[in-house]
Amino acid sequence: MRLQKKTPQNYGGMSVEEFGKWIIDLGDGKLTTYSLENESDPTWIKVPTEFLIQHGDNPIQDIVKATYSELPTKYKEGRYLRERAILTPKNEDVERINSHILSSIPGKAKTYKSSDTICKASANSEEQDLLYPAEFLNSLKFSGIPNHELDLKVGSPIMLLWNINPSKGMCNGTRLIVKNVNAKLSSNRIT
Repeated sequence: MRLQKKTPQNYGGMSVEEFGKWIIDLGDGKLTTYSLENESDPTWIKVPTEFLIQHGDNPIQDIVKATYSELPTKYKEGRYLRERAILTPKNEDVERINSHILSSIPGKAKTYKSSDTICKASANSEEQDLLYPAEFLNSLKFSGIPNHELDLKVGSPIMLLWNINPSKGMCNGTRLIVKNVNAKLSSNRIT
């Protein structure tokens, strides 16, 4: 569906239709599979070389450069940001990619921290402080929950992953750009 929206006319020499069919076939398990040495089940596929990013010593840098080649000059342009994305299944890779991208945006980063206390509703609140010190709480990482620290710079793109206030358009998938790192809430939607 995303390929049908304002996309380039080709992907590595393939038309949008051909690329879309290849992606669908990949997802449906219709591509020819191969076995490597000493493997009985064929579970590998051949990815066309035009889809591969040639990399050197820093794969994160190579992926970012291939996807956002003009980031240092176009990071404030909504259209530029809307037309590209890097997807990864692991949060640790997201952190590394985000950190690399943030380092290439000019300006000083500001770090925002989450709350790091336990609700004192229980009668054993003193024991909770011993069991769950702030350092421990700050080190926890969960799927679907932001990490304790979030670094932002003016010009940083943000995508909401939760429905914060749907009546005001602040819902999952809303794209924002940081306009002021010192304000409590200051952002403009990318249109």
